[in-house]
Amino acid sequence: MCLQRLSFSYFSRQTLVAVLGSIGLASFTAVVRAEEEAETEAEVATIQPEDLAEFGAQPLEIQHMIREALDLTSQELTYRFGSHSPENGGMDCSGTVYCVLQRLELKGVPRSSYAMFQWAEARGVLHKVVDPVSLKDPVFDGLKPGDLLFWTGTYATVDRDPPISHVMVYLGTLKEDGRPVIFGASDGRYYRGKRIRGVSVFDFRLPREGSTAEFVAYGPVPGLVPDPPKPSPEMMWQGSAVAALSGATSGYLAGYFVGLMAGLGN
Repeated sequence: MCLQRLSFSYFSRQTLVAVLGSIGLASFTAVVRAEEEAETEAEVATIQPEDLAEFGAQPLEIQHMIREALDLTSQELTYRFGSHSPENGGMDCSGTVYCVLQRLELKGVPRSSYAMFQWAEARGVLHKVVDPVSLKDPVFDGLKPGDLLFWTGTYATVDRDPPISHVMVYLGTLKEDGRPVIFGASDGRYYRGKRIRGVSVFDFRLPREGSTAEFVAYGPVPGLVPDPPKPSPEMMWQGSAVAALSGATSGYLAGYFVGLMAGLGN
């Protein structure tokens, strides 16, 4: 889930620590603090870029992005709502993606998952997904390493249409088993059967049937990989001239050989 789970029990424990600690119940205070630390301790997984089957074939900008992302997974960062800096010991989902893109020195990167969705949508690079059955659905044929991934329904939102609540990054598939993996921050997703809490690598799975969460879109980071240059009118004319010459030459040669064969037949 993208939103850190804060409950009344969390705040009540904080109050108990302050009150009971002030009257000398140090042992009780120590137990409660230990429980809180255990609840926020990072449980993460990491891999190397070279473990990804598609890594070597990616543009240098995507390789750089993946390296920066996986560097964060090695820092034992927990899930911390509202944070986008490793210096805080953890980050939330959009804060983690924001941190990576800031490291790449991209300009105008939004901070929230919803704003990132709008950013990609405005650039016309989003692939929207409706009720996908599996990751083998043809709608995922355009999915590439480095793409942003968007979900709705991972927690309640207001004033968002669509109600985007979660963002991660697609890394590709692992060489060892061909299974897809993603990068981001979560308190509850899994990697190879291990429940993860923090900035990590995760298995890429669609939400289960009946879940409030829904995978809705993916697309490249706007402006990360430069668009290929559009051909100038001169280049287009030259290309047409070469094509015409090639066609004429091919026709001439074909006629020549037909005539030659006819002559040999006589």
